[in-house]
Amino acid sequence: MSEQRGVCPFCAHVAAWRFSGVSVSLPPTGGDYEWAEVEASTGCPACAQPIAVRVRVDLDDYTVDRLISSPMPQTAEWRRYVAATINRHAANLVTVQVFAVAEDVATVQQALEKHGGEGHLSNLRRTVLELSQAGYREPNGAPLHASAQDAIHYDPLGLR
Repeated sequence: MSEQRGVCPFCAHVAAWRFSGVSVSLPPTGGDYEWAEVEASTGCPACAQPIAVRVRVDLDDYTVDRLISSPMPQTAEWRRYVAATINRHAANLVTVQVFAVAEDVATVQQALEKHGGEGHLSNLRRTVLELSQAGYREPNGAPLHASAQDAIHYDPLGLR
């Protein structure tokens, strides 16, 4: 059984989620696949709600080796902080890859420093963001574009 850290979409609790018995169907095209991205389910250890997520499964041993995405929490009055990479594809298309999440900004700031600190390169920027029911917000309080608010997308750099 493998574990990945995520944010519960029901209670916004940050915890290690466990995965077992993930079902994988390979396309009939043949080939030598190393991994597959599939829908899976897990449960929140805090509120016991079932959570539908997207994961990457290693096809050698069928373990979840990466959490790809989970739904954005919808509960009222919660706030977390994330260390993330923001990719601005265009004025109306932004993606966020989260590699650390915590209830306090100091913990994610440490994770950011561990992975190279704040950085900006062309359309990519690594920084700390606030995450709440309103979505992602910049350190100055400005919201990110709505295109970043559909789900939490996790980066393989951290969260293990």
